[in-house]
Amino acid sequence: MPMRSKVLIAVTGGMGSGKSLASEYLMKLGHYVISADKVTHELYKSNRSLRNKLIENFGKDLYSKSGRFSKSKARKVFFSDRKTIEKVNNIVHPYVIKTIDDMIRKFYGDIVFVESAIVFESSYYRKFDYILLIYADKKIRLERVIKTRKLSREVALRLMSYQMSDERKLSLADFVIYNNSTKKEFFRSIKDFSYLVRLIS
Repeated sequence: MPMRSKVLIAVTGGMGSGKSLASEYLMKLGHYVISADKVTHELYKSNRSLRNKLIENFGKDLYSKSGRFSKSKARKVFFSDRKTIEKVNNIVHPYVIKTIDDMIRKFYGDIVFVESAIVFESSYYRKFDYILLIYADKKIRLERVIKTRKLSREVALRLMSYQMSDERKLSLADFVIYNNSTKKEFFRSIKDFSYLVRLIS
């Protein structure tokens, strides 16, 4: 008997938009959600091949003598400029994509959400049936990033500038959930979307 095809939905959005919060709530609603960010950081720790490539290209300081990956050092190196970000992505993405593909293949349900900040920036977006954009005004996103990540305004703006513009993302997304108001309103919109997804799957 042929296996029923899964509905693949990407959850994306700019820094501070609330995409991780949306993913957490989708999980509470019973959906299977893969976090590309969590997959990436797990690979940094556990995949020896990736570790060797990162050290070869960016230096041994990314890892301690005991082999522990340093998020703070990596942030300074990886996000120093656009060229470096592209280099990191070219090294890391194949590992992340393969891992996510394996996780999707092993899941027996009908609907899979994948949360990723850079869905549109990679060719991986073509694999999805639908793309959900979590959108918030730039001013609100900036305030959230400064508060939650303990970054200076200058650093937060620089990191945000490396991402695709919201206008471009809006033109490419299949669905948009706005997160400019309260959590209650935000969660209500996600719940409505969850209901819609179950209808179309």
